[in-house]
Amino acid sequence: MPANRWLTATEQAVSVPRSLDTKSAHKMGVNCLIRKGLHMGRVERDREIARRRTRRAKLKKLRAKFDTAKSQDEKDEIFAKARKLSPFISFEDAAQA
Repeated sequence: MPANRWLTATEQAVSVPRSLDTKSAHKMGVNCLIRKGLHMGRVERDREIARRRTRRAKLKKLRAKFDTAKSQDEKDEIFAKARKLSPFISFEDAAQA
């Protein structure tokens, strides 16, 4: 696709259907093109950031469960799950056990 001054670099990388003229594609923006399935895959860095966000969210939930857990067996089970996600994690109560 030749360079077009109406489209951004991301939109130029995406193959815009022939039915869209350049001005309407520019007004629609990249998000609309992504919803239509006209997007490129994620880059490795984006996947890495997504994995980190997911891991942090899971660890946050596990910390909350750990704080509300009553028995030591329950706490050990939650701590084992957290260790699978992040081997170097340490909950304060787990260090005492």
